[in-house]
Amino acid sequence: MKNKNKARVLINANQKGGVGKTTTATMEAVIAALPNFNFKVLLIDWDGQGNATSLLGKTFNANFPCSIMHCIENNDLQMGITELSENLHMIAGAKDIKNLVYFLENKYPNSDPNFIENRTFHFSKLLDSIKDNYDFIIIDVGPSTDIKVDNAMVCADYITIIQETQTY
Repeated sequence: MKNKNKARVLINANQKGGVGKTTTATMEAVIAALPNFNFKVLLIDWDGQGNATSLLGKTFNANFPCSIMHCIENNDLQMGITELSENLHMIAGAKDIKNLVYFLENKYPNSDPNFIENRTFHFSKLLDSIKDNYDFIIIDVGPSTDIKVDNAMVCADYITIIQETQTY
């Protein structure tokens, strides 16, 4: 049953790279948006490597207007949304996401009595402005445990820890 209120936010995470976070996130987004399921999905590439952006950009022959970091700097997520198909939209990732740490430190200096909370929940407030437009928002986070990932994690309704599968 579709969520008629706000999107559910999903994150696949692991501190280690190469375990399948991006593959899982992109496949979840593509499959959920198929006519069989017919969910409206936004995939946000939060990883500085931008592999989800590269993969889906090539698959859907898409050009992205700007990165997620550019959207955050301009306080406008809508400006970065690219329609890949009727039900699948995406905001691109790029190396500039590393600047989020400095952006948040400048926006919320240590002299701000709530600087930790404000830094941690900055993105969550932006995401709330577009949640009504989607059934699911999937955020592809990189292998990290810093304020960048914290900003994504506090948005999540569900977090799956992806485990690399090997014979031994």
